[in-house]
Amino acid sequence: MSRTLLPVAAGVMLAVLTGAVRPGFAEEKNPAVLVQQLADPTLRAGAREGLLALDAAKAMAELEKALSSKKSSELLRREIIRVLPDFGARGVAALIGALKDPMLEFEAARTLSTRTGDAAVAAAMLDLLEKSPNPKVRLLALDWLAENGDAKRINGLLTRMLADSSDKVRARAGELVVSRIGLQALPELMELLRQAEFARSVANRGLRLALLETFGLMGQKGPTEAARVVPTLLQALGEEDEAQVAVAALVRIGAPSVSSLLMILKAGDSKRAAAAMDALLSIGSKAAPEVVSLLQAKHPKMREMAVQFLSFYQDPAVFPLLVKMYGGAAPDDKVIILRIVSLYGTRETVDFVIRATTDDNAKVRAESVRILAATGDPAAVPVLLARAEEDSDMDIRLSAIAGLFSMGELSAGPSFARM
Repeated sequence: MSRTLLPVAAGVMLAVLTGAVRPGFAEEKNPAVLVQQLADPTLRAGAREGLLALDAAKAMAELEKALSSKKSSELLRREIIRVLPDFGARGVAALIGALKDPMLEFEAARTLSTRTGDAAVAAAMLDLLEKSPNPKVRLLALDWLAENGDAKRINGLLTRMLADSSDKVRARAGELVVSRIGLQALPELMELLRQAEFARSVANRGLRLALLETFGLMGQKGPTEAARVVPTLLQALGEEDEAQVAVAALVRIGAPSVSSLLMILKAGDSKRAAAAMDALLSIGSKAAPEVVSLLQAKHPKMREMAVQFLSFYQDPAVFPLLVKMYGGAAPDDKVIILRIVSLYGTRETVDFVIRATTDDNAKVRAESVRILAATGDPAAVPVLLARAEEDSDMDIRLSAIAGLFSMGELSAGPSFARM
């Protein structure tokens, strides 16, 4: 290399190393070449810079040409989409035009959604929301319009989108109705549901379910909202195709829906009882104190479900309520209460069972002896010995002795010998 060229080469190398010049495209001035380089990850950043450095009209002409060409790869077309916003109004116009291509629609919409305060973009998003066959695109447009669109117009659109064919779009529309409009939207939503129920069909099932889900979100906001929507959700428990969603909505509302659910059970409403109990089980311990009263319900199925519930949710707050009920309960109800209490396994509950071994009713004493023997608690030994020696019912005495033997207590031997 000539000595006169050495300083030049060194300068170029220094520029490359410091980033002042990027190798491979710093000298490139051909817009067609630069556009094609967008498809190459190693050249993409520099090609983008190179296009921006050119005359905007020439660069845009090549970008639009490559974007519309059937010869261009999908990768290249997607990268062109991402570059277009850098070219101002003409770039945005090209993006909006790309929305008509099903292969580019989502990428173009996503890129377009980064722009705000543009009337053309707002019009394009509105068109996508109403006409795009792609639910992802409609969801994207819905979020953009909710954030950037005209408030009054968007609020009107939200209720319409509750009838969208996509579950996700309907769910998002419901969330936005609750967060943007709130309780003021309820009369319109109730009327929509009334009309949909009147013309019930498979076709409008999505709308009906979306409305019920929205009521759940609404009721979650506070007691006022809950009081307005719970009756409608309770009604839906009786509809086979709505019950599951209605249960989920009532569970979301939680404690404010418990008393109404209990009313269904107390009334012996067999059509809605299973769904109501399902909701109570899902609400959990918050519902347990209210369920205690069902242990004395007239309908056997209601009592059975209450036992199942209270056996599953061993809430300490329920124990005092069970003790209070036990005092005035019939023998069969006392047996049920003892079985529930025995599941708690606390010192307090063991003492409660011990006291029950002297109950006037033989059935109650027999159950308490059985439970006490199963605990294996040392405190049970003298109590079981007393029953083995003193109880007037032979079956209870035998049960007490068997319980002592099962605990490894040989002290039951003399009692057995005397029988």
